Amino acid sequence: MPSINVDLDYFDHPKLQALMSMLGPSAETIPLKLWIATARFHCNDGIWPNGATADIERRCGWRGQPGKCLEALAQARILEITEAGIEAHDWLEYQGREIGLC
Repeated sequence: MPSINVDLDYFDHPKLQALMSMLGPSAETIPLKLWIATARFHCNDGIWPNGATADIERRCGWRGQPGKCLEALAQARILEITEAGIEAHDWLEYQGREIGLC
């Protein structure tokens, strides 16, 4: 069964704390939903296409102002906005075993 890796210190991680300070305490599930969607649809490289903001936010369960969730994920360095696309930070390092499952 496909799965994702989650650090045992996930809830205390500074990136998650930063995200929650920007989006509120319910934001703690957003990265988990992001990583699961990435594993399902972009597992080979962790890169979403540029312009996928609405899709990412929908899959993360975001119901607030459009674009705010993606911006906060980027500011917290959970996602990186690059010319290649919207990249899950260090995807291959932490989730590399998912390659080929999507």
